[in-house]
Amino acid sequence: NYQITTVNSYVDFANEIQDATPDLFILDLMMPDVSGLNIVKFLRNTPRFAFTPIIILSGVDRDLNLRECLSNGADDFMMKPPDYEELKSRIDSLAERHKINRNHVRQRKMQSMKLLINGFNHEFNNHLMILQGGLEILSNSINDPKHLSSLQSMQRTVQRATSLIRDISQLYTDGFMVISSRNLDELMDDFEAQICKELDFESVDFSVNREDKLDMFLQISDTNFFIVLKQIITNSLEAFFNLEDSREPRIQLSICKDGELVEITIQDNGRGIASQNLAYVFDPFYTTKGSLGGELIGDKRRCSGLGLSLAEAIADCSGGCISLQSKVGQGTRVIWTIPFAGNQK
Repeated sequence: NYQITTVNSYVDFANEIQDATPDLFILDLMMPDVSGLNIVKFLRNTPRFAFTPIIILSGVDRDLNLRECLSNGADDFMMKPPDYEELKSRIDSLAERHKINRNHVRQRKMQSMKLLINGFNHEFNNHLMILQGGLEILSNSINDPKHLSSLQSMQRTVQRATSLIRDISQLYTDGFMVISSRNLDELMDDFEAQICKELDFESVDFSVNREDKLDMFLQISDTNFFIVLKQIITNSLEAFFNLEDSREPRIQLSICKDGELVEITIQDNGRGIASQNLAYVFDPFYTTKGSLGGELIGDKRRCSGLGLSLAEAIADCSGGCISLQSKVGQGTRVIWTIPFAGNQK
C-alpha cells in the first residue's frame, strides 16, 4: 500500500527531499550523524514540510522523549519494535487526516480565489462596457479608413476581453459544466498557431508531441484551455531570462490520454525553482523574481501575478489538476490533467 524510501544518513535524507515531498515521515531518534529530534525541528521550520505528518519510531525511553518530540512538532510516537498492524493503522490515520486538512486548505484557497476573481470581473466588466461604448461613438464619427480599421481592432480586443471575463465567471457556477467547442486536435492546431505569434521562441527550441488522434472534447472552455496552457508556457519561457550559461533553451509539450483524462506535460530545462519556493508558486501575486512584482527585463516586468494561481483555479474547477516538479539548475516539469467529455460533441 505504500511507496517507501529509506535513508540511513542525514546527507541521503537531504538529497531525497530535494525533489520529493513525502506524505509522511517515520524517524528514529538515535542516528549516527543527526538526532531525529533535530530533523523534526528542521521539517517544522521548512514551509514545504510544516504540516507533513511525522511518526517517531524509537527504542529509547518513551516517557523521556514523548513530550519533547510532540512539543517540537511530531504527530505520533511508537516504541521499537512496533506492532506492525498498529503502525499501519497509525500511518493510515495520519495520512488520511493530512489529506483532509490539505483538501480543506485547498477549498479555502479556492474560495478566496473565487471572491478575488468575482471582484475583478465586476470591476473590469464595468470599465470594458464604458470602453466599448466610447469606441462605438468614435466609430460613428470617423470616416478615415485607416482610423476605422484601428478602432475595429480595438473593439475586437475589448470583445475578447469581455469573453474571457465571462468564461472566468463561469468557473464557479454550481452544476454548470463547460465543454470545449472543438476537439483537442483542433484546439491544439489553433493554440500552436497563436502561441508562436504571441510569444517569443526565437532563442528557445519549442516542440509539441501529441498522439496521432486526439478527437475528444474537453471539460473546459476553449478560452480557459488557452489561458492555462499559455500561462504555463509563459512561465517556462521566463525560466530562461538572464541565464548566463551554455545550455540550449528547450521547452517540450507532450499530450497523451490516460483513462478518462488528458495529460498535458510541459518540460523545460530552465533555471528551476528552489525547493523552499515550490509550496508557494500557486499563491496569488507570489513571485521569486525580485521586488515590485517581479524582474524588469526589456522594459517589461516579468512576474507571476495571478497567472499560475488563476491557472490552478481553472484546472481545479474543470475537474482536473496541475502538479509541478522542479530542480534548481535543471528545469521544471508541469503536468496538467483535464477530464474529457467524449469523442463526439
